[in-house]
Amino acid sequence: MKKKTAEDIIRQYKSGYREFKGFTVDPPGNFAKNRLTGIIFEGTNLMGASFERAILERASFSAANLRGANFKGANLAKANLKGADFRGAIMRGVDLNGADLRWANLEGVDLTGSIIASANFEGANLKNTCLKNADPGKWWWKAKLADAKMDGTILPDGTVFSQPFLEGGDEFIRDSVEVAEPDEPAGPDYKKADRLYYEGLGDIAGIQAQIQSGIPLTHPKVQDLIKKASKNLPRPWQ
Repeated sequence: MKKKTAEDIIRQYKSGYREFKGFTVDPPGNFAKNRLTGIIFEGTNLMGASFERAILERASFSAANLRGANFKGANLAKANLKGADFRGAIMRGVDLNGADLRWANLEGVDLTGSIIASANFEGANLKNTCLKNADPGKWWWKAKLADAKMDGTILPDGTVFSQPFLEGGDEFIRDSVEVAEPDEPAGPDYKKADRLYYEGLGDIAGIQAQIQSGIPLTHPKVQDLIKKASKNLPRPWQ
């Protein structure tokens, strides 16, 4: 794999060049605070690089090695991050609005305070990822999370997701589910799970969904909510 320095890349970018595919940036580069809108780092080894507070809107890091990289406060809005390896990366306060994170590896990454509205996490590895205090936007519970690995993920409201997300989990919205915060570890407070919304027509038995707090659909409280909501569902023959 050919090598380039961060200084070479920044200089060439300013001269109008945008594609830096398949390179190894060595030594680990410093791109902090640089405006690199639309830059293409597909398949590039950027391990340990610093992009702190960099402007990277619509950039492409598809299949890039970003392990240990620093993206703190960076703008990655609408960036292509498909299949990128972010393990060990610093991602606090990152703008990921509309970013494509399909099949990205975010295992153990701290995304505290980041903007994740409209981001696509389909198939992403979110195991032990922290999304606490992240801005999920209005439709977080319609986010594309099919096949995402979420065991141990800390969700925006602080809830720890302890069960695998079911396929089709993007077909519902959690309107207001709260979880108790006892002194000792305990299960969710089902009394506070007041409403569950979902989309679909006809027989609700086929709906595949799971409340974000890990409450199983078989729990009597959830079954009662579904029965009540199903009365308002339009039927195919109506």
